[in-house]
Amino acid sequence: LGKKLKIQAGYSLGWHAIGKEMEVTRTKGNTCIAELDGQPIVSIYKKYLNVIPDKYLIRNTCEFPLVIKRKEMTVARTPSGYTKDGSIYLTSDIHKGEKVRLSYGNPAHILVESFKMCQGMANFEPQGLMAWICGNRIAILKEAGKKEVSYYSNLFPHAIGAYSFAEIMQCSMGGGVLNSSIVVVGMREETIEISQKVSVISDVQLQDKEDIEIPYTNRLLTFLEAITSELEESNRKLEKMATVDDLTGIYNRRRIENVLEYEINKRTKEGHLCVIMFDIDHFKVFNDTYGHEVGDIVLQKVAQCALSVIRKQDTLGRWGGEEFLCVLPDTGIEAGFEVAERIRQTIEKMYFAEVDFVTVSVGVTVATADDTEEMIYQRVDRALYRAKETGRNRVIRG
Repeated sequence: LGKKLKIQAGYSLGWHAIGKEMEVTRTKGNTCIAELDGQPIVSIYKKYLNVIPDKYLIRNTCEFPLVIKRKEMTVARTPSGYTKDGSIYLTSDIHKGEKVRLSYGNPAHILVESFKMCQGMANFEPQGLMAWICGNRIAILKEAGKKEVSYYSNLFPHAIGAYSFAEIMQCSMGGGVLNSSIVVVGMREETIEISQKVSVISDVQLQDKEDIEIPYTNRLLTFLEAITSELEESNRKLEKMATVDDLTGIYNRRRIENVLEYEINKRTKEGHLCVIMFDIDHFKVFNDTYGHEVGDIVLQKVAQCALSVIRKQDTLGRWGGEEFLCVLPDTGIEAGFEVAERIRQTIEKMYFAEVDFVTVSVGVTVATADDTEEMIYQRVDRALYRAKETGRNRVIRG
């Protein structure tokens, strides 16, 4: 408890996420999963691991715990039992709405990650050391588990520790109750001089050597990890293609329609959802006079200009051609009109090197209690049309 006491804590998992991310859609209490992505969890284990709930469940799944990102820390959850209806009990808490993935444990990777943490602890130069090692690590590492213990006993011969099934580490980066991890706490006092810098002794191979045969399981796991990485990158690209307009970089029509649908369904008060539609005045003239490349540049700059002045809670998308739609949640007509006017004025004052100046006509409306998406679209479109009919470069309420 002394003021000169210094403490350094760390944890190492070493399991790597694999496969797609899934959402916990139904739980039973705070340690039992019934469904992932709306499917019974037993079907997930059957599909990916060919495992069913039986007396060998823990043994068959300990290499593949579920992993969850909590803030900046990854925590693991391994099955600890099952119910008659096929729900799976986990070692600790899990919550509806959390995103999880299966993971795999490669003993070589687990040891490397642990050794790196031990090196960091050696730099701290502890005078006391405590370690908690999850029993699941022993199940995976088997005889190699002695190596992990030796890293810390070589660092500090008088280290104390214990095997656990729910080691705990909570800090500003996240964490909480962990699993499959090793948690290490080092302590020292500044006033005591350390006569000799401690070092870490290990036979862990941190870097691959070409003249060493790589075990089959390591090659297979590397292959699976590479495939997972490629699939994740492909999914990111597909998701972007499905939601982002290629030209302007803002949401496309499909995505902005989804946003509006979501906001209509969740609104709780009439008059608290605003929609703005605007388009570029005389845009056809720009294309005909300067060419489509210049027209594309104008679209890009208008989109970014509007994006820079809307509020954080607002969502902007390209509706089609030179038209844009902006959804303003929890916003009445007066506040919505102010946002629309800010968009109009900012674009009007902006200098475009290719065409000098550009203006937009704007329609704005507020959703009523009985409005459907189509009714809102029609009303804001009529307001936009009136803005064009009455001279352009103005905002009209619908």
